[in-house]
Amino acid sequence: MLLQPTPPPLVTADNETWFLAGEPITWSGDYYYSAGPQVFFNGNHMVRSGSYRGIPLYTDATRRRHAAIRTAARR
Repeated sequence: MLLQPTPPPLVTADNETWFLAGEPITWSGDYYYSAGPQVFFNGNHMVRSGSYRGIPLYTDATRRRHAAIRTAARR
């Protein structure tokens, strides 16, 4: 089996009102708030896991399940 890196997102949350207002993301029954350092997209670790209001969500395959989710932003 050949594993391919996850392609970078085409859509980001940069201009979304919920993102700019710092609102939490609700996903898989939990609330996720923006916290911690900015993490650059790494297609070898990030796995597309869902979406929130049309914006792709990613999890880090090297960390425990749902420890953190990421949304794409260009900041």
